[in-house]
Amino acid sequence: MPLDQNKILRHMKEYMATGYHVLPNGDSDVDVIVVEVDGTPTISWGEAGDNWKSAHGFDITGSIKVSGDFIASEGAEGTPSFTFTGFTDDGMWHPADCVLAWSLNGGEGMRLTGTGLGIGVTPTRKLHVQAAASFNIEYLYNTSTSSAADVSVMAVGINGADTGNIFIQFKDNASATQIGSIRGNGTGVNYNITSDERLKDNIENMPSMLETIRAMRPIHFQRKGNEHTAPGFGFSAQELYQINPMFVAGSPDDDPEVNPMGIDYGRLTPILVRGIQELTVRVEQLEIRR
Repeated sequence: MPLDQNKILRHMKEYMATGYHVLPNGDSDVDVIVVEVDGTPTISWGEAGDNWKSAHGFDITGSIKVSGDFIASEGAEGTPSFTFTGFTDDGMWHPADCVLAWSLNGGEGMRLTGTGLGIGVTPTRKLHVQAAASFNIEYLYNTSTSSAADVSVMAVGINGADTGNIFIQFKDNASATQIGSIRGNGTGVNYNITSDERLKDNIENMPSMLETIRAMRPIHFQRKGNEHTAPGFGFSAQELYQINPMFVAGSPDDDPEVNPMGIDYGRLTPILVRGIQELTVRVEQLEIRR
């Protein structure tokens, strides 16, 4: 349908600065109009593919100020409604009522719904991130060098968070049984490793652990790069690895700057308890002999 050039001019006179003129496409039935402001092509609209303009319905060079509604089509994953010159498969679109989505390289990268924000997934939580990646999908880094710098805070809206309040939950996969958690305990938090008897098979009494305990060497040390801090206390991961690899995570062959060896001190607890029980029996036998 031809554009009404006179109507366009009447409206433009009310809002545009001096120095504008309209360039029709050669006849009175204007199919394409280009508006120049002070000699610079600023607005063009008409049929896509015309020589006067790029392949869009409406082109503007410069900023846009809108008083009222600005309504666009819903768009799609590969053709978002709001996009960028040279990157038309990057942008924002509207998949459904109360849903906004952002596409990257033609694929959906993020979605905001009434439930929450999803990155790589339709959210079922306030923040829901999902990816198939061979690296960490979360990385928090506070670049401040202040001694008061914090990284992460987790809080619940109740004083005296109890065991029903879970701060962090660990699972093998999205639907697996919980393998660990950090929960409230009324005055602080508990660091839990799942130990439900109903999830265990082949339960037996632990054999003697005295020789294992005797082989352990408790040490105190200074951490490299932190020589002026208080000394630490613990064990050498390499030494415990030689005693029993189950106490240790990591490998002696890995780069200690990238994947250092670590000790799960919680695994030592039943070993030490078993040793105390054995020594208690020996002490009781000695007392009987007196």
